Amino acid sequence: MSSLNLFRTLDATRRGCKQFTLAIFKPELVANISTLKEAVSIVCKHGFIFAYSRKFQFSREAAEKFYAVHEGKFFHERLMRSTSSGPVVCSALFAEDAIVKWRHLIGPTDVEKARLERPDSLRAMYGITETKNGFHGSDSVESARREISLALPDFSQSDWLTKYEKSRSRGKWDARFDEKLMVHRLDFSLSSGKCKFMIFLSGSFL
Repeated sequence: MSSLNLFRTLDATRRGCKQFTLAIFKPELVANISTLKEAVSIVCKHGFIFAYSRKFQFSREAAEKFYAVHEGKFFHERLMRSTSSGPVVCSALFAEDAIVKWRHLIGPTDVEKARLERPDSLRAMYGITETKNGFHGSDSVESARREISLALPDFSQSDWLTKYEKSRSRGKWDARFDEKLMVHRLDFSLSSGKCKFMIFLSGSFL
């Protein structure tokens, strides 16, 4: 598939388009291993592929750059302190309508509103306050691209999509989730030989 067609997968706004979104599992969630595992299990059951994940702690400077759109808002300082308070797990999730689907799964930003209106959402189940609501999700294709580049600088969306499309076109696609290790194992059997890509959400992550 050409590079143009690959990026149409990301840029298309029509329903039914496979795309990436950035998910952040926030410090208050990552601090509780059993809760994190439970939440990730729910995410997987909703059909998301963890294309790439990284565990790290935002510096104050990095948090300000990531949430630059909120600078000057009344909750900005609270958000900065919360975001940089401990390790996060940032994941590039891949799915059909991933951006809308992920934001629907996590629910409203306000935890109390989530519990009233969307009791089945992740924020309703695991959020603490409006700031410490457990999760972040990109709100557009442009935001997803920007946020993934900031949080996951070593992840190439185009490279991943090229391998994904080649494997699917040859009928060799296999995605398995290891519940014990919390790892997606994506096997791409290409002409150059079998190459296993390990999508890590285990080991030092947990």
